[in-house]
Amino acid sequence: MTGGVGEARDDPFDVRTELLTDCAVVRVAGDIDVVAAVRLREKVGLALTWLNPPCVIFDLTEVDFCDSSGLSVMVSALKQARGDGGRVVLGGAKGACHRALTRSGLATVFEMHDTAEAAVRSAEGGAGSGPGRGPARGSDPNPDAGTPAPGPNGRLRSSR
Repeated sequence: MTGGVGEARDDPFDVRTELLTDCAVVRVAGDIDVVAAVRLREKVGLALTWLNPPCVIFDLTEVDFCDSSGLSVMVSALKQARGDGGRVVLGGAKGACHRALTRSGLATVFEMHDTAEAAVRSAEGGAGSGPGRGPARGSDPNPDAGTPAPGPNGRLRSSR
């Protein structure tokens, strides 16, 4: 199957939320494409609205692909969390998902960890350099210098 309109998806998508002491963990499995992003946005929106956690962790361990619609969900979550004084942490991004975050410049915007477990430890310990910020894997120690920042519409804009 090709995954077109009305067809079953080849790669089943699943998203679950779990509330830890100080964090909501959003565990994602499968490809985050335009169809899956709708479900992801709903789940994340509910978690942010009803749980209002100081931290949201995206567990991307089981994600192999993420397109711009998936990145948009994460940026929206970051903006909402920051507006409420919270932060967003990504854990376990690999392969095409990690490349999408890196190529878009978002790997320097999000606090990222190699594993979901490391993201949880960081979030529960309050580590990081501010709400939704922190060192990305292999990033410059000063990630804000000349890095594009999301604009009001969620698209990247120059920080200059």
